[in-house]
Amino acid sequence: MNLSTQLNQLRASILYKRGIQVITPSDCKAISLAIQTDFKKNVSETTIKRFFGFASVSYNFSRYTLMALSEYASSFTVEGDRSAAEDASWTKVRERAARVVAVALKAMQYRSGIPIKQTIGRSFAAQDLLDFYEREERLMCFIANSGCGKTTLLSHLVTDCFLAPDAPYSNSTVVFVRTLDLFKPNGSLATVEEYIKRILGIPAQMHLISYLDRQCQLQEGKFFLIFDNFTELVSERRIKDELFGQIVDFLQTLTRTSVVKVIMSMRLTTWTRFYALMGDVDFLKSNWFRGHHYDEETGSNVPLLTETEVKQIAMKSGLVLALNSNPMLLEQLRFPIHLQFYLQFNEEDHLEQYPSDLIFYELIYRFIREKIYQSNYYTEKLLLLKQFVRLTAYGHLPHFVAKKELTAGLDEFKNAYGEMISDGILTEKNKHEDGIVHEYVGFLNHAVYQYFLFIGLYDELKDDHNNLQLRINALYPDSPVRFALSQWTAWQRQKLQRFPKR
Repeated sequence: MNLSTQLNQLRASILYKRGIQVITPSDCKAISLAIQTDFKKNVSETTIKRFFGFASVSYNFSRYTLMALSEYASSFTVEGDRSAAEDASWTKVRERAARVVAVALKAMQYRSGIPIKQTIGRSFAAQDLLDFYEREERLMCFIANSGCGKTTLLSHLVTDCFLAPDAPYSNSTVVFVRTLDLFKPNGSLATVEEYIKRILGIPAQMHLISYLDRQCQLQEGKFFLIFDNFTELVSERRIKDELFGQIVDFLQTLTRTSVVKVIMSMRLTTWTRFYALMGDVDFLKSNWFRGHHYDEETGSNVPLLTETEVKQIAMKSGLVLALNSNPMLLEQLRFPIHLQFYLQFNEEDHLEQYPSDLIFYELIYRFIREKIYQSNYYTEKLLLLKQFVRLTAYGHLPHFVAKKELTAGLDEFKNAYGEMISDGILTEKNKHEDGIVHEYVGFLNHAVYQYFLFIGLYDELKDDHNNLQLRINALYPDSPVRFALSQWTAWQRQKLQRFPKR
């Protein structure tokens, strides 16, 4: 069985044992104490929060941790109180929904790279939601590459539009669905309808859509189901497709209601797979609201931050930006993940002492460090990226290479390649040539490509900066690549001066 499937099953077993439907951070503390008391083993509250997705995880859980959690989950006693009768009164249902939302928002705060109070709501998303609310479509999805702020966007959208005292949709009900919560203790998947009934206390025999439709119309509101955390799904395609199939099946039950709507947040690669599973069903395709910023070429509908938004976030973080001096830096800060690194860098080492060019290259490197050097399969990823640079003849050939040439004979690198596509390092595109579709691969961010171009040359010359600069001058005499590689050389020198090799 796939390890991720086993982890999902273990999470579901612990929830069943505790007798809870939606886990909260306080439950993590109780689980830690129970393991300590009953089994004399130490699994910290923080570790359990990471296990249940309340904090990011950059490493695999130890065998000791997994054994302790498994022992706890499989012990005979069942904790919690399941004796309370189901109460389908709309007041109780909305109270339970509010609890689910509160837990989800708290988890988002833990996962946010920038403290949530320093972030802002996106006006384009509020406008898209306004139009989606009024229109007949049942599905809306925020689609973008990793690091574009989709989860933070959802957090503000729900808070501002549904929960705030002056929220425009306070009469409506919203529920978050963590995809992991759809897994049952035995590893199978619950249907979306089963899941909603379980967490909201709606009797199993009740017709869900009719009930929601009737109650929402009485309250003059709507019911929104929000799916997030698709990045926590297992890598096994069969399991993903089964889950996506459950969501597609649920969407097809919405033909007779216009008040039950679904919002999802997905990476581009995940959406592509989900959209393919929607097939040619007219109801599904016609009921997808694309949003006002959908880009047919890229497939994304989440625009980058505007310059005004970048400055607003910086000001909320106590940092005044002078961006006009470096357009390249501004362009990178429009990506929320790069803005996150910028703010972290400033906290560690005040930026006013650095030239803006070096700050730009430091931000690119921090992105690469997190997505490549500190990630799974980093050795395979580096080998693939160096192969990519060689296929471009070190920048002298087109920067999109044939996928079959990049991955030829490297079947064991499949996971490394898939992660780089999902994480926004590489991107794929198809090109029709002589009636045949050819697949090509390129870097999503040209500055990231130039870093690996620099590393290829740097490694060949064994850290000799003087000869490296001479070779750069000779290889790229009249190319803008020369300036970028020279800047990477200066950045590397600066790093070695501050942190000399031992």
